[in-house]
Amino acid sequence: SPLLTLPLDCPVPAVATVHDLTVLLMPEAHRAKVRFSLLPFLAASFRRARRLVTLSRATAGDIAFHYPGSAGKVRVVYPGVDEEFRPGTAGEIAATREALGAPRGYLLYAGTLEPRKNVGALLDAWEALAADDPGFPPLVLAGPYGWGSRALAARIARLAAGDGRGAGTAAGTAAGTGLAATPPPAAAGSRLLALGHLDRARLVRVFQAASLFVYPSLYEGFGLPPAEALACGVPAVALDTSSLPEVVGKAGLLVAPGDTAALAAALGRLVAEPGLTAELAGRAVAQAGRFRWQRAAAEMEEVFREALSAGLE
Repeated sequence: SPLLTLPLDCPVPAVATVHDLTVLLMPEAHRAKVRFSLLPFLAASFRRARRLVTLSRATAGDIAFHYPGSAGKVRVVYPGVDEEFRPGTAGEIAATREALGAPRGYLLYAGTLEPRKNVGALLDAWEALAADDPGFPPLVLAGPYGWGSRALAARIARLAAGDGRGAGTAAGTAAGTGLAATPPPAAAGSRLLALGHLDRARLVRVFQAASLFVYPSLYEGFGLPPAEALACGVPAVALDTSSLPEVVGKAGLLVAPGDTAALAAALGRLVAEPGLTAELAGRAVAQAGRFRWQRAAAEMEEVFREALSAGLE
C-alpha cells in the first residue's frame, strides 16, 4: 500500500508506506473525509502489515511512540530528488531573475499554500524585514492554493497588489499561471510575486535562481521541496521540527516553530552575511545527494524481500 492503510481482508504479505502521521497528530490539517477514511484503520493496518516504510526517522519515531507494538516493523527509506534539480548556470540564473524582476535574487517558498505549510508566518517575517530594509530581497511563492487558504489568498493578493500596479501578479496565482516571460511588475513596497502552479521545467528554473529557500511547514513526513532546493545549490531555512532537520542537515538554518522573530532573524542573517550563505550553499548539493531514487528503489526491494520471508508478527 502506498498510503498508510491496508485492505480489511489482506491474505498476502503486506507492506504499507507511512508518509506521515498528520492525520493523527494534526487532524485539523485535514478535511473530515480524509480523517474518517484513514484514522479508523491505522491501528489494524499497522498490525496486519509485515513491514512499515517511513520516509524519515521522525515518522518512524512517531510510529514507535503511538503504535509501539509496530515499531519493530518500521524501515526508513528516504525518497529521491529528480536529477533535473541541479545547480543552474550563471546565465540561467540571471535570465530567470531578470524575468521575475529580481536581478539581485529573491527568497523562495515552493509548495501548496495551505494551513499546515505555515506560510502566514513567512509573510509576517518577510513583511517585517522588508519594512525595515526597502532593499530586502523580494519573496516569490510558487505553488497552488490548497484547502482552507481563503484568508491567506486574500492576504497574498493584497501584498502582491500593493498600490495596484502588481495586481496581475496575484491574479496569476489564483489562475494557476506559470512564469511569464515578462511578469507584471511587483508593487512598490511589496515586491511579492505569487506564481501559482508551475510546470516542472519552470519550477526547476525558479529553484535554481533563488538566493534562499524558505520552508516554514509545521510538520513534514519528509519535505521534498527543501531537498529539491538543496539539489539546486540553494541553502534552506526551515523549522526545527519533524523530518526537516534530516532533510536540511548542515546546508541551512533551523528555527523553532512558533517563533516568527527567529524566522525573520535567520532570513535577515543570511541576506546580511553572504559568506555564510555561500558556505551553506556549498554543502547543499552533497546533502541532497543522500536522497536518490536508485538507492530508494534498492532499499524498497529489500523491504519487500523481508516481508516475503518474514512470518506474520
